[in-house]
Amino acid sequence: MPADLGRVLNLINRLVLERLQIDLAATGDRAEVRLQAPALHVRHEQGEGLLFEDVLAHLTGLPTAPPRGNPIEALTGFQARLNTLTLRLMPELWTRLASFLGQSLAARGGRLVDRVVVQEATLGLGQKLGLAVPIRAAMQSKQVRLGELECVRVEDVSVRLDDFVPGKDMKAAVEAATVVVESMKVRVFGSFLTRAIDTMRDQIPSLVENFALSLSPGRLTISGTVRKILAFNFAVDLRFGVSGQELMVQFERFSLAGGLSMPGWLRSQILGVANKKLAREKAVRIVDDVIYINPRKRIPPKLKVAFDFSKFTVEGNDILLELVAPPDRRQAPVPSQDGETSLPAQPVDQAAATPQASQEVAASEQSAPMSEPSSSSSARILPPGPPVRG
Repeated sequence: MPADLGRVLNLINRLVLERLQIDLAATGDRAEVRLQAPALHVRHEQGEGLLFEDVLAHLTGLPTAPPRGNPIEALTGFQARLNTLTLRLMPELWTRLASFLGQSLAARGGRLVDRVVVQEATLGLGQKLGLAVPIRAAMQSKQVRLGELECVRVEDVSVRLDDFVPGKDMKAAVEAATVVVESMKVRVFGSFLTRAIDTMRDQIPSLVENFALSLSPGRLTISGTVRKILAFNFAVDLRFGVSGQELMVQFERFSLAGGLSMPGWLRSQILGVANKKLAREKAVRIVDDVIYINPRKRIPPKLKVAFDFSKFTVEGNDILLELVAPPDRRQAPVPSQDGETSLPAQPVDQAAATPQASQEVAASEQSAPMSEPSSSSSARILPPGPPVRG
């Protein structure tokens, strides 16, 4: 048995599916499938692992006849919709995961996160535009939670694949295409950061006491007490922002108890520690009092991804990051022959693709229900079936 497979089997080695319900329908040359399952256990024989709950998926536009030629082209008009999914990370998983990763701290993950909730995720293939097949994915929201407490929320996601020309060499076709992030919002909740600090408190150097994070509009403050011969309180104010293609974290203010400015030598020492910790991280650099983060350097070189940062800030008690498509990749809807809207093959002039128009299009795409397809291009929509009961 390969060593890597053996490690994986020490993590999970059993699948248990509780009553899968499959509904089928066909109209003309297109078929539709609805999948429903109350639970899917991905576990180890000695304990639980991952539990997929409330699975409800919908596949439409499937060809009823074997494809002639390229199978990707035969799937034009296909759409997969994941209506709901709850992924629970069971407590027993974290100990095995720590052993699998060789990181003992991973065993504490269950104190921070225990489930992921996905709502309304879709993947669709549009009609060919020239030689290219447009592919679009969207998601209403994904919540990372601990019970009912939110940790991270990803929402308003819209991603498309440009310049994808399927052929015999699919690997080359994928490498020639570009993933365009049209919109995405990531919100990290301040309460989650506080719990993370409490969970990892024993990893903080012993000379620092009462270490804490606090967030207020536009600002994150790190505070604590340094005890070395003498004890003194300190606070560091950070502001977030966007600088060109990079995220920016600025050390705005260093202060001691009573609001006194921190001595230059101590300020330099703090920045020196941060620089040392981040020296091996190629996506991060420190210049003077600013940390610059370039996530693009973490993307594999053969994968082309286009996006711009539009916002990186503290909003209320949370950290908010927003992504949009670059100006030369923004697209406006154009009417098709059937009266619906579709994306043009090439980016349009920016005067015609205003941010307001882009937001309205994204909102309409995410909120619009699945329409009744024609018999020549897709299957009829199945009526709601009875719920699956375990």
